[in-house]
Amino acid sequence: MLRPALHAVAVAALLAVPAAADPLAPTHDSARAMGEAFVMALDADHSGTVEAGELSTFAEAAFVAIDADGSGAVTRAEMLGWDDGPRAEAAFVGREQGFDAAMGTVFDLFDRDMDGRLTRQEHAAGVVKAAAFADLDGDGVLTTREFRDGYVLEVAMRNAFHG
Repeated sequence: MLRPALHAVAVAALLAVPAAADPLAPTHDSARAMGEAFVMALDADHSGTVEAGELSTFAEAAFVAIDADGSGAVTRAEMLGWDDGPRAEAAFVGREQGFDAAMGTVFDLFDRDMDGRLTRQEHAAGVVKAAAFADLDGDGVLTTREFRDGYVLEVAMRNAFHG
């Protein structure tokens, strides 16, 4: 389930890059497309919004995928080295350094006890708090715009791809 969703995000991002002098240069439109494709991948019931259960299901699958050694905790190295995430897209457009900085920032925000490891609980709590922050109208669901413009991972990725 996780792999097809992430690949859909990657394809949408790559297709959204408009023709320009440098066709690999990231654009605001490509970041917008990535965010919108990510929402579509998360929106399991096709309601046009991301509910807490949909986000939790995806977050748990992502946690398991990122936890490369199966220890039940994610290290910074595992987070930065996650091959199934947007790393490939960052490499494609030459933004690995921005990607590492963005993912490192998200790691630090979620690592509340600052021990250098994200437990399942810290990761889940970070996802919930990030969703609450992005939910501008407080209705408990994220619209495409709320997710794209306010969810911490999306904001971090947009900055990673656009410096």
